[in-house]
Amino acid sequence: MYNEERKMRFLTETRSSVDFGKSVFNTIEPYEQEAGKDLCELTVDILQPIANAKFGSRTRTTDSTIAFLRSYVGWCKEQGYPTCSDVYELKTEMDEKMKRMMIASPVHLEAVLNKLFEPVASETVDCLYRCYLWMGFAGLEEAEALEVTVDEVDFDTMTIEHGGRSYEIYREAVPAFKMACNATEFRYVNPNYTEEKQGGYRNRYPGKYLMRGIRSAQIKLTTIRSAIEKKLKAAGVETTYGKIRLSGLFYKTYEMERFGEPVNFDAYIVERIGKTEHKYHVNYTRNKLANSIRRDLEDDYECWKVAFTR
Repeated sequence: MYNEERKMRFLTETRSSVDFGKSVFNTIEPYEQEAGKDLCELTVDILQPIANAKFGSRTRTTDSTIAFLRSYVGWCKEQGYPTCSDVYELKTEMDEKMKRMMIASPVHLEAVLNKLFEPVASETVDCLYRCYLWMGFAGLEEAEALEVTVDEVDFDTMTIEHGGRSYEIYREAVPAFKMACNATEFRYVNPNYTEEKQGGYRNRYPGKYLMRGIRSAQIKLTTIRSAIEKKLKAAGVETTYGKIRLSGLFYKTYEMERFGEPVNFDAYIVERIGKTEHKYHVNYTRNKLANSIRRDLEDDYECWKVAFTR
C-alpha cells in the first residue's frame, strides 16, 4: 500500500474492515505511485476512471467503495494531511461497467461466445463451453449446469427440464445444444498448430451428462472454470458465469416488463436466501436479508436497462 502506515492507522482508528480497506488501497496503489501522491490528493480525472474500471460491477459495491474513499479523505484532512476535495465529485457510473461485464440479450451472448470459442460447426469441445454459458443465461447455477443430462434437453419445448424447473433454450443456442447432445466424438484442435497440422477426432466419453468431454463422464467444475477463464482472458472479455446468469435474469424481467408485468425478483431472492444456509448474522432477519437483496437487484436492473435499452 502507498503510505501504508497512514492507511493502516486509518483502518484501525475508524474500525473499518481491514480486508476491504486493504483491497481498495491496493487497487489504487499503482495510480498513487504513478502520480507520486496519496489517493487523498488525487483529482477526479484520475479517480473516476479508477472507479469505473476497478470498483466492481454491482451498484452497491461501487457506492460502498466511494463512501469508503470519502471517509479516508475526510480522516486525512482531520489529521492535517494535504487533501483534494475532488473525491466528493465521484459518481457511480455504471453504464460502461454494464456494457463491459453484462449481457444484453441472447443475440449479444451469441456474439460474445463467437468471440471466445471455435464455431459449433468445427465440432470441437468448445460447443460444451457454449452450452455451459447458455445454461447460465437461462438461470442454472454453475454446479447445476454440470448435472444436466442429455435426456433433460427437450428441443420440442425448447427447454431444459432439470431439478423440477424449466429453463429456456434460446434459438441462438440450439446448434450448440444439438451438437452437445448428439456428438460421439470431438475434433481436437491444438492452438499452436496450423490448420494443416491439426489432428483428427477423439471419441467422446460415454455417459448421460451433457457436460462430458473426451476424458471423463462429467467435466469437473474447476476444469470448466479454468478453461473458460483462459478463453475470457485471451479475448479480453470481462464477464463471468455469475454475471451472465444475472444478465439472463434481467433480460427475462425486461421482456416481462415490456408486456406489462411488474418487476418481480421474489423467486430469485427466495433461492438466494435458501443458499445462505442461515449463515447470516442472527440479528439480520430473513426479511431484512430479502429487502437487501431486492434493493441490490432493483438498482442493478435499472443500471442494466440504462446501459442496454435506452
